[in-house]
Formats: sequence, C-alpha cells, structure tokens
Amino acid sequence: MKPTAAELGSERTVPALAYSLAWVGAAWGGIVMGRVAERVGVKWTVAFGAVMIGLGLVVSAGGSTWRLWVGHGLFIGLLGNAGINAPCYIYVSRWFDRRRGTALALISSGQYVAGAI
Repeated sequence: MKPTAAELGSERTVPALAYSLAWVGAAWGGIVMGRVAERVGVKWTVAFGAVMIGLGLVVSAGGSTWRLWVGHGLFIGLLGNAGINAPCYIYVSRWFDRRRGTALALISSGQYVAGAI
C-alpha cells in the first residue's frame, strides 16, 4: 500500500479504504448477484463480473483518490467480485446433495490456499 499511497500523494488510509470498499461491496453485491444468477444464468453473471473487474481496474488507474474508491468499491467489489463469487457458489452447491458444506468450504478457501502457496 505504501507505493500506491505515495503515487496518490496521500496517506496509507486511502488505498486501505479502497481495499475495504471492495470487500464490503462484494459482501453486499453477493446477495443481489446470487439472485441475478438464478434468473439470468451463471455464465452471463460471471461474464458481467469479469468485465466489471476490468472496468474497475481501468477506473482505479485514473490517478485520483475518488477514482480509486469508485473503481474498487463499485466496479471491483459490488459488481465484479460479487458477480463472480456468488454465482459460482450457487453453481457448485447444485452439484452436491451430500456434503454440500464441505464443497463450498473447499471452493471458498481455494483462493487463500493458492495465495499461500
């Protein structure tokens, strides 16, 4: 976060807030995107989420504080990550009749295990 804060000419709280907004956006957006995925379909919802993450990265690279917050909070978190994670959980949960909780725990921890490796 130090290089990002230095490039913006601000404190470390600015990129930290952007990161937090992405997580909060993903949490609230996941509720909505789960319902959207059931009506529209998982494939289209995940494709929309991927495009929104790309758009959020472009907006965030604009160089100002508000663009960083909008890019991360709205596009990457609320529309992007929520558009990918929640529909994938719904899709995988339909595969399993037994041990559904174990399957969901494995896919939700996969990103963290990959990051650790």
